[in-house]
Amino acid sequence: MNNSEANKDSFEKDKEGNEWFRTGDVGMVDEMGRLKIIDRIKNLFKLQQGEYVSPEAVEKVAATCPLVLQSFLTGNSNEANTVMVVIPEFKNVDKLCIKKGHFTEENKNDMTYAQKVSAYIEDIKSELHDQIVPAIKASKEVKAFEKPHFIYITSEEMTVENDCMTPTFKIKRNFAERKFAEYIKKM
Repeated sequence: MNNSEANKDSFEKDKEGNEWFRTGDVGMVDEMGRLKIIDRIKNLFKLQQGEYVSPEAVEKVAATCPLVLQSFLTGNSNEANTVMVVIPEFKNVDKLCIKKGHFTEENKNDMTYAQKVSAYIEDIKSELHDQIVPAIKASKEVKAFEKPHFIYITSEEMTVENDCMTPTFKIKRNFAERKFAEYIKKM
């Protein structure tokens, strides 16, 4: 509080001379005139056509889908489209595989989670598409250019141990991008 130089750098003046405190957050004003924090500036990325993408808005919508345990949206200025990495929810993979007749409640533990995701990837992809696309279309916060054009499905979770998450369970985007870079490039 007593560091006047640091305090000075934390404020910015607009054209009218009003001072604004810089928090590093991205906000939007809703239809009732309220400010809503939707992302962090450092999380935004730019696509080839010059549009800025707010990945947390898309990930928040994806998180409402029953088959999604974790998701991570990425992209870069050399590409026109976004890529989403999705880790399916374990119990719902089992439910989907039972529904599709791949196994029964009695023999569902004959395969590991990773084996199920690998063996039944097309069914999981189809179900994810059926859940994510309508959820994103219904969202007022996700713009058309932000929606994932490619989805990579993996059984490998983002965790604190593999350095993809902070201890407060926020995605470490730079580490997650490196971890899944091989698959993201293929998309």
